[in-house]
Amino acid sequence: MMNRLVLIVEDEALLARNVKTYLERRDYKVAIADSLRTALTHYQELQPDAVLIDQNLPDGVGMDLIRKIRAGDRATKLVMITAHGNVETAVEAMKAGANDYLTKPVGLDEIALLLEKLFAQTQLENSLSYFRVKEERRSGIERILGNSPAIQALKTRLGLILDAERAASGKVSV
Repeated sequence: MMNRLVLIVEDEALLARNVKTYLERRDYKVAIADSLRTALTHYQELQPDAVLIDQNLPDGVGMDLIRKIRAGDRATKLVMITAHGNVETAVEAMKAGANDYLTKPVGLDEIALLLEKLFAQTQLENSLSYFRVKEERRSGIERILGNSPAIQALKTRLGLILDAERAASGKVSV
């Protein structure tokens, strides 16, 4: 693991400290915020890899934090953790952009396993992105070898097809 940073947004100090201690023993870096305002400040300053978010906070609800983060950041893993939830709350959290949802009481092992799963997903997404970019670099009209009239005509025709596809869909891959 690469010393991932986790922000815990929890107003119950004892619970937050216990989760922090547990995760630090598993080589995570951990910060704690006890309110929405503090959470937003920490999020902007620290740019954590994951945020564990309690729903009921002294100055608002965790759902608002999820929406604010998701408005400009699709990469940070967000997990709603609440004792006051139900199926509707879970669905709302996922629609707002949460990657997962846990109900209290939650075991520390369950939190760690979920984080490992989410970070493995991130690693897989990054690998896929790397290979897509690599494949895009290897492909393309300019990679076709040859300067004969037939090859030049083929390149021209492919260029026209690609331009038409781009105009129709905004993005194309060949």
